[in-house]
Amino acid sequence: MRTWWDRLQPELEPALVGFFQTLLSRPVRVVLAQEEISGPEEIDREPGLWVRCDEGRTGTTCWLLWSESARRLLEEAMLGQAAPEPGEASADFVQELTQQLQGAIEPVLRAAGVEVKPGQIRIASTEEVRQAIEQEPLALGRLRVLEAETELFAVLVLLPRRVLMSRGADPGGVEGEEAPRSRQGTAEKQPTVQPVRFPELSPERNGLSVANLEMLADVHLEISVELGRRAMPLAEVLRLTKGSLIELDKLAGEPVDILVNGRKIAQGEVVVIDENFGVRIIGLVSPSQRFRNAS
Repeated sequence: MRTWWDRLQPELEPALVGFFQTLLSRPVRVVLAQEEISGPEEIDREPGLWVRCDEGRTGTTCWLLWSESARRLLEEAMLGQAAPEPGEASADFVQELTQQLQGAIEPVLRAAGVEVKPGQIRIASTEEVRQAIEQEPLALGRLRVLEAETELFAVLVLLPRRVLMSRGADPGGVEGEEAPRSRQGTAEKQPTVQPVRFPELSPERNGLSVANLEMLADVHLEISVELGRRAMPLAEVLRLTKGSLIELDKLAGEPVDILVNGRKIAQGEVVVIDENFGVRIIGLVSPSQRFRNAS
C-alpha cells in the first residue's frame, strides 16, 4: 500500500535538495527511503542527536535523528568549524536546523492537503525514543544526502504508522480510513454551481467626496521608519551573537524611508525630539511612483 510518504516523494525530494544545497553550498542529491523497524534496539546503531517535534494542531509526535556525520558536516559548512563532541551549542544548532527543515517541506505538504502546524521542538534522549517505539508502531523514513554517488550523511524520521497510513493511502487501501470517508462524502453531496449575477451600475457621480473621507478619518495606519536593509544567507544568520555588527545598505547621513502600512511614501532625516527619536520629512514620493510601487 502506498502512503503519503510515497505519494509526496517526487515533490519532497526537490524541496530537500534545495534546502541542503543552500546549507552546504554545493550540489547534492536527496534520496528518500521508507524502512521497517523490528524493535527499539535498531536505533542504538545510529549515533547522533534526536529531536522531538510535536505537531501543533493534532499533537502528533515525530522524531528526527541528525546523525553525527550530518551534525559535523553541517556545522563545518555553516559555522566554519564542527564541535568535536555534541554539546549545548550543537543541540541548539540541530533544533534550528529542524525548524528550517520544517519550513522547507511545509509548502509541499500543504499543497498536497496535509495540514501541518509547527509546534514544540526539543532535544530528546535515546531512551525516550525507545519508549515511543514500544508504545506504538512507528515507521522509519531515511533522508539520504549524497554528493554524486557518495552518501554524505542521513537524517532519520520516525512517524506513527497510523498517521502515515491515514494521510494519503491509496483510495482502495484497507488501512487508510480518512481517504474513504472523504470520498464517500463527496459522492453524497455535490456542490451547487450557479452563475454570479452583479447588479447594474447606476450612473452616479464617481470620486471621493469630503463625506467619504470623513468616514475614513478614524482608520489607524501603521507608520514605520526603515533605516536600511541587508540580505544574509542562513549560515551568516546562525553565526550572529550578542555584539555582532550588521552592515546595512545605506550610507551614514542618507535619508531614511518612511513607510505607511509597509509602502514607502516619503524620505526623511532622523532627529531627536526631547528624549525620543523622530523623523523630519524632506521629500514625498510622487503619486505616480506610489502607484508603481503598489503594482
